[in-house]
Amino acid sequence: MGARSARVNGASSPAAGAEQSAPPAESAGAVGPDNASRSAGRDVRADRTIEAKSLCDRSSDALDEGDVAHALELATASLKLRRTTRGYLLRARAEQRLGRVDAALRSLDAATEFAPNLAAIWEQRGRILWAARRRDEARVAFARFLDLAPNSPNAGEIQRMISDQP
Repeated sequence: MGARSARVNGASSPAAGAEQSAPPAESAGAVGPDNASRSAGRDVRADRTIEAKSLCDRSSDALDEGDVAHALELATASLKLRRTTRGYLLRARAEQRLGRVDAALRSLDAATEFAPNLAAIWEQRGRILWAARRRDEARVAFARFLDLAPNSPNAGEIQRMISDQP
């Protein structure tokens, strides 16, 4: 799996890709049905990747515009084409805004499978748990966020949140 870039809240973050590339041709310049089908397979994967990214972009725009139900549909459609960290993060944001806390946390669990050390996942998890008044769980997620991104612009705010008594 190759490294991919996931746009989260307008920032780029590294995230592991969800699919492997096709195996190389057995010999350089080899021609035949196997190589043609491999090339076609790469083209289909590229098309699916482009479409999945476009759906994520549209999902993010829909969230920004307040069309949460549509954002959820778009993120889910993107994930059907290609499972990506960004797709799961967008789906989690939409699910949270629809009041589906447990579904949002499951989406973040899926994102964690691809990028367990992506600070944005842990920050989002902490914020969802905090909003749900699950403060102890939120503090654990925020602590992980701070371990991963101690110099984040949000670090001070998060530190104050977890330092406050319930």
